[in-house]
Amino acid sequence: MAVSIRSQGPRTPSLPARASRRIVRAYGLFLVLTLSVASGHAETADAGDPLTRSAARDLAAQGAEAFDQQRYDAALDLFTRAGALVRAPTIVLMQARSLRQLGRWVEAIDTYEIAQRMPLPDDANATFRDATVSAAEEGRALWERLPRLNVRVEGTAKQTEVWVDGRKLPPALVGVETPFDPGPHRVEVRAPNLPSVTRDIVLSASAHETLVIPFDEPPPVNPAAAAASKPAATDPSAASGKTSVARTMSWVAVGTGTALLATGITAGVLALEKRSDLDAVCQPGCPPSYEDDIDRYRSYRTISYVSIGLGAAAVLAGAGYLVFSHKSDTSKVSLRLAPGALSLHSSF
Repeated sequence: MAVSIRSQGPRTPSLPARASRRIVRAYGLFLVLTLSVASGHAETADAGDPLTRSAARDLAAQGAEAFDQQRYDAALDLFTRAGALVRAPTIVLMQARSLRQLGRWVEAIDTYEIAQRMPLPDDANATFRDATVSAAEEGRALWERLPRLNVRVEGTAKQTEVWVDGRKLPPALVGVETPFDPGPHRVEVRAPNLPSVTRDIVLSASAHETLVIPFDEPPPVNPAAAAASKPAATDPSAASGKTSVARTMSWVAVGTGTALLATGITAGVLALEKRSDLDAVCQPGCPPSYEDDIDRYRSYRTISYVSIGLGAAAVLAGAGYLVFSHKSDTSKVSLRLAPGALSLHSSF
């Protein structure tokens, strides 16, 4: 069941809007006729209730219009409501397509599976059969492009739990490749009475990533050794050593933050270039052959946001310590921001 039909001939300035409206109306009529013909074969809340079938037709037509306008959240809601009234493979197929456009690929694949496995009688119309075939083909193609992430926890900590995007990962999926939606994800490792460890990762289409997270229990505390170490804590030389380590870490933070800012700026430029290319061809919707370009644009954009945010935080934290921690220090540190570049200058 095709959702979006695009004219291949020459267009006048007012033709796209008129053609789009004609397509939506034709597609809505197609759904109405399909549900009318198939009302005896689809699962309905009340198979003999004309109001239910009419409401389902209207919701499906509204969903088709929203999908054509790239309002995929609205389209998904409308198709879901229509599917609650009439369980037809054509409507479930459109639910899966809406989920795919929203980047919810794991849910989309599951919905494709439901559509292709819906039981049909021997005399089911050709539209229903075509919908199940399309669901199988599109679901298989999306499955091949689904990112996989292998989260491995290494260390001495016991009873660890892995959480991804706020949801606990079943223990059977820890240490093996697991399918996830493309885009940014936050991975957190937790254990009783221990501080958690968090990592961020961005998955692109067809990626196979492995994330290794060290997680160790702190060594046991020896009371005698702890008591012996207390005087050393007041030793001026020890305090000086701690200050030196802190300053070194601050410089590391500044250097790392500067590198992240450079990465974010570069990714942002690439995202703008890719967006410009897509704007030139996506009128009004993007052709299926540009899905990889859309994925790359989203990945560049995400990398830019994350890198610039983390980089700015690291530079400000490191530079702030260097500037304000030792007011009596004769060293001077200055942070200069120029178009497209960030630099740190110091003098002693």
